[in-house]
Amino acid sequence: MTLYLVRHGLTDYLVEGRSQGHAPCPLNAVGIEQARKIAPEVAKLKIEYIISSDLARTRQTAEVLNEKLHLDIEYDARIREKSAGDKTGYLNGTWPNQEDFLANPHKYNAETWEDVFNRVSAFLADLTARQIDNVLIVTHGGIVNMLKYCAKIKKWNPADTTRDWFHGVENCSLHFLETH
Repeated sequence: MTLYLVRHGLTDYLVEGRSQGHAPCPLNAVGIEQARKIAPEVAKLKIEYIISSDLARTRQTAEVLNEKLHLDIEYDARIREKSAGDKTGYLNGTWPNQEDFLANPHKYNAETWEDVFNRVSAFLADLTARQIDNVLIVTHGGIVNMLKYCAKIKKWNPADTTRDWFHGVENCSLHFLETH
């Protein structure tokens, strides 16, 4: 199965340097244009199915990408960005309890990376069982990387603190993932 992974377009929260998490941030004008710009490339792919995170920024991106594909879009909360909990909406670097937040995210209604790994792994297992060949997944930067990580690593490793798998996903960038 080939997965085509696209991160959502730009939002005002990203421009302002705010923690988005599960906030219902819509795309801004630049984000909409980013989606329009990548849409012709996506339209050339042999997409059979579209799955998007259920958050506003990914829904909008998926809708723009689907203008030429004319497929149904399935929305799945398991491919949402990592929840920032009570930190959502704060400017990066201004959260007063950053050390405690990182040590105890559940205390602040946020997710750990293990929580994200578990839900993304379940999503990937369910998708693999469906035996669809070419799937467009519109999601978030952390989830693009987590999908790649889950495809390689079947069990969470709490000692893996490198987070090399977490960096470098540009808005409306296209990534490929082969799974079996």
